[in-house]
Amino acid sequence: MGRTWGMASSTSSSARGNAPRRVMESRCWPRRSTVRIMVRVYGERDPPSFPAVTHPLPGRDRRADRTGHRRAPPPWTTPTPPERGYSGQKASGEDRNMWARSAWFGAVGVVVLLGACTKPAEPSPTVTVTAGTTASAAVVKKAAAPEPTFTSLSEAFKATSGAVARVEVANCAGYAGGSAFMIEPDLAVTAAHVVQEAKRARLIVGTTASNATVIGYDLARDVALLRTDVPISEDTMTFTEKRVSVGDEVATVGFSLGDSLAFHSGTVNGLDRKVNINGRTHSGLIQHDTAAQPGDSGAPLIDVTGRVVGIQDAGIPSTAGQRLAVDALVAEPLVQDWKAAPAPAPSPNCPDVMTDLDGQPLPTPSFRVELPSSWQTLMIYVAAVNRGDYTTAASQFAGPKDPQILEDGSQTSQITEFTARDMWQQGKDRVIWAEFVTTQDPGFGPADRPAEECTIWSQDYLLAPHNGLYLIVKTLPHEGVTRTRPC
Repeated sequence: MGRTWGMASSTSSSARGNAPRRVMESRCWPRRSTVRIMVRVYGERDPPSFPAVTHPLPGRDRRADRTGHRRAPPPWTTPTPPERGYSGQKASGEDRNMWARSAWFGAVGVVVLLGACTKPAEPSPTVTVTAGTTASAAVVKKAAAPEPTFTSLSEAFKATSGAVARVEVANCAGYAGGSAFMIEPDLAVTAAHVVQEAKRARLIVGTTASNATVIGYDLARDVALLRTDVPISEDTMTFTEKRVSVGDEVATVGFSLGDSLAFHSGTVNGLDRKVNINGRTHSGLIQHDTAAQPGDSGAPLIDVTGRVVGIQDAGIPSTAGQRLAVDALVAEPLVQDWKAAPAPAPSPNCPDVMTDLDGQPLPTPSFRVELPSSWQTLMIYVAAVNRGDYTTAASQFAGPKDPQILEDGSQTSQITEFTARDMWQQGKDRVIWAEFVTTQDPGFGPADRPAEECTIWSQDYLLAPHNGLYLIVKTLPHEGVTRTRPC
């Protein structure tokens, strides 16, 4: 930092076929240490490659000898290609603090001579020097950051599971769901078919839910990118930078069958699979044998580093080894493009469909107003309670809700029917009058009838806007109607 760099170049010829040699010198000030890069283009008869060798750095030696006089600068020595099998040459003891490395890449020879441009106590950054098939430039890249180190897939799961999101969608047919993973606090990647024809989508991480908008969509490659209205996760996941190999251990982390988060480990069985899925041909897929199920679509396929190597896409649930995932090396460039230039999915041309717990259309003629987003909140809440996923149930409340309180109140009960009697607006809020039936063990009935095993409930749900959704604030008795009665 604070240094000024200058670049000068000159050309010379070599006795070996008079091939041009380009010398580029870079100086950093105020010190006059230099960095010299020599690029030599060899002909077809030149040796294709040589191992690295070490040479003293040319230039003036400013150290004093025992007489107190400055020693004369060492002579310039052009690196000579070693004989085959040569393992390297050590610098002299006086020059071990300065070094040079030479390497030949195919038809191009690159010699890099490095002199320190920083204080001796400061560590130098690791760089990689690469060369193409011409001598026009040398490309210097920072070394890739080390990958996380875990001893097992189980450890990788524990470190990354907080970034896996549940996707809840309202589409032309009703409600659907899947999985996704957060790559930024407000960005999630999923499979495109999860949000196909989505009129509304919401993402849930832990006890936090938010409306989500599709900002990237490619059904042919089955990848989609969603942005939430507010950040919902501090944990994020990253794509791998290298391709997975057959035999690698992997795992899917998703919401199998709509249940709580599940971990399924397995092995990569094949690469570049080409299949027909719902009339559309997909290629370049990863085949693996994890026990992924419906509901895992869009889930991350992770390796032992915890990085995403694929996006769960399809499979035959009853056949082992027949799960398919979109390769991360296919998905990641799409995601980066969409982050820079969003490409939303086409809006479906269909009416909102509200369904009950069995997926049947909800009768609506008597409603004062239809509130499809609010009704979907109640359906997500009830379904979560029924399967014992109290964390997801708590996410459908506008304020903080302790999942333990929900569990204590419904641990032995099951909601068998849930229907809407009316819906209306109340200022900015929404109200849904609902009736439902619960069955429970003796001793867990209503407070005034604890032995009751079947109860009919009738109450109002007040919902308020929160994170782009209408979420539950509280329940109230419906005016003029008994709140509970025996079945």
